[in-house]
Amino acid sequence: MRTAAVIYHKNVHNYPPYWIEMCVESIQKQTYSQFDVFEVDYGGGGTQIYPNSIFSSEELPTHAHAHNYLLDKAFFWGYDYVFNCNVDDYYHHERFEKQLVYAEKKYDVISSNFYNVDENNKIKDVMTMHDKNIIQEANKDSNIIAHPVVCYSKHFWTTCSRLNPEEIPRDDFELWKRSYEKYKFIILPEFLLYYRVHSKKVCGLKSNEEKIHSSAGNPNTITEEQKLIHDAAREEWLKKN
Repeated sequence: MRTAAVIYHKNVHNYPPYWIEMCVESIQKQTYSQFDVFEVDYGGGGTQIYPNSIFSSEELPTHAHAHNYLLDKAFFWGYDYVFNCNVDDYYHHERFEKQLVYAEKKYDVISSNFYNVDENNKIKDVMTMHDKNIIQEANKDSNIIAHPVVCYSKHFWTTCSRLNPEEIPRDDFELWKRSYEKYKFIILPEFLLYYRVHSKKVCGLKSNEEKIHSSAGNPNTITEEQKLIHDAAREEWLKKN
């Protein structure tokens, strides 16, 4: 099975450098390592953040155009599954390995539970979505698929309707709603994404995930003990990296 990760960005210099470093290192240190990385600077600025990526610099109107551009390229080049990655977020080191278990089972869209973190990497919310019914939540206008941690199948991408830039900031949610009945979706119970909540998200508005995930119900309450465990794990991660 051929796999790739995709990274798309614009004006990445607006982010603190350590955000980018955390994202890159969390991809580099995946326990599954047999993947290539496709990257585009869709502002056309020529900034490459991932060493040895298959890089291009193209002026594209929106993040949706950039996302479609990279996935089209990766799947055209013969890759079977693609991991979507956001430069301002970071990932559990077993993310790719855990998701590929379900790729082998022919799932088309593989997401996971996730943590919300603030601009200083402090975990703020534990977002548990795997035990919810995806279609029932969509009918309540709740998006419980975290796009920054989605793994796509070639089957899905080459037959679906892709992200529609005119639907930003709900572009991913609208794509899921058009696809639920046709493809195999799953949300893994593991927490594989650290989703950074901040004012500079790529769409330039309050992020789609912030708005729609919040409508899926309140996140799990973090006990003081859990918070200490999460913060200790974060500090240990930072020491190693």
